[in-house]
Amino acid sequence: MIAGMMGAQMRSVAAGPAAARYWRVYITAVRSGNYAGLAEVKMRAPGGAVISVGGTPAASSAFSGLFTASQAFDGFADAGHNGWMTSNTAPPHWIAYDFGSAKSVGSLEIIAYSATMNSHLNDLKDFQLQSSDDN
Repeated sequence: MIAGMMGAQMRSVAAGPAAARYWRVYITAVRSGNYAGLAEVKMRAPGGAVISVGGTPAASSAFSGLFTASQAFDGFADAGHNGWMTSNTAPPHWIAYDFGSAKSVGSLEIIAYSATMNSHLNDLKDFQLQSSDDN
């Protein structure tokens, strides 16, 4: 488990050498209100290549069909893009990725909505990167 704080519009954290099938960002606090939102999530191999493609995203909730977990792993983080947003419930929230088999994640890159939409309301404040083989 790696803990982090979102102090900027883009945050990258080192993940460590362990390999696991399931990886998730477990959000324990947001900057304001209840919603958490991410424009994009990129999980990178220890060598730096994006490996969060071809797997199955999931989340604790979604604001609507336009803001699903898969929107945060599609490679688009521009201002016209939806990304992922939770329903209006208090944290904790989570967004996860099932690789289908164990993968080593060297780093996690999170692009906040504020980087694309000039709004800090959905920014993460505190989160953990968690991994397991049994979900």
